[in-house]
Amino acid sequence: MPIHVAITRKVLPGKEEEFKEALRRFPGDSLLHGGVHGAARMSVLTHLHL
Repeated sequence: MPIHVAITRKVLPGKEEEFKEALRRFPGDSLLHGGVHGAARMSVLTHLHL
């Protein structure tokens, strides 16, 4: 039976780049663990000018 997990985070000031790098690595790193069939990431558009 598939399991879906959602994680939300607030990033500390000054840690934005470190957080972005960790997010970039997450999908590939997660596939190294047995039983993982996929990983996806969704982000909020914070600088959208309409």
